[in-house]
Amino acid sequence: MYKQQIILFHVGASGHFLANFLIVDKKLLEPQFRIDWKQTNSNIVFVGYNSSAVDRRLQQFKNNKVLEDIRKCVQQQTHQVMLSHYLEVSQLRDIGEHVWVRKIYPKTNLFGLIKNAHFKKQNLEFIDYSQTDFITQLDQAFIIIDDTYQTILQDQDCPDDLTIDFGMLYNTDYLATLFKSVHGFAPDAVKMEWAQNYVDQQFTSCNDCDHTNIQQIIDHVKPKDFFDVAVVLFMYEKNHNTIDTNRLWTINDMPNDVNTALQFIVDNSTNYSIFR
Repeated sequence: MYKQQIILFHVGASGHFLANFLIVDKKLLEPQFRIDWKQTNSNIVFVGYNSSAVDRRLQQFKNNKVLEDIRKCVQQQTHQVMLSHYLEVSQLRDIGEHVWVRKIYPKTNLFGLIKNAHFKKQNLEFIDYSQTDFITQLDQAFIIIDDTYQTILQDQDCPDDLTIDFGMLYNTDYLATLFKSVHGFAPDAVKMEWAQNYVDQQFTSCNDCDHTNIQQIIDHVKPKDFFDVAVVLFMYEKNHNTIDTNRLWTINDMPNDVNTALQFIVDNSTNYSIFR
């Protein structure tokens, strides 16, 4: 079957989880919320920018240098799995018949991916807002949601035969089928239990929607925390083509808990200049 695997993915798309799942190795990492946080697998290499000095969490890598480095890693055959935030998967279609190439893209669970980008990357590696007040956390979440959504929207290189839907990665039956398609045999019970332990720690799935009614959006998202409230606000404004503009109120006016903040959004859902 496939001797090597290449996995391209957006930040937050659980690329490290998939890589570790596909490794044929009894030495499994701790299946924690973020698999690669302070633990590594010697069979996996990340190709591309890897500097904490520059915040690159939202950057799409399309440059030829990263593509060249991926090809070199394949030739050197030093690692079973190569991971990268390089996103032009079609440029790797000719990489070789013994190399399995896939890109993880959020056809479903888009806002689950964006929430991962916030909690697994932003909070851990850059600025941790967890000790700040509710409004500050909500405001920062809204910025991350907007930036990441626009980045993903611009990514058009997603051929069906080379793309894995992010929303399917937490389906263990799908994972087992994926593993077998790569190796020719099914994963063992230990591997599947490991995957289930990881999945159980992840956020609830949240897809995009086109509702323009605020209550329908709230019912769709089912908010549990400040981030979900920011998702509700973003969806509502996105669907009215007025993201972060035309408000006749500010986020600083909002209450400091989930339920009253949601009620505030409902009460002010027409308090925009576009409705006047």
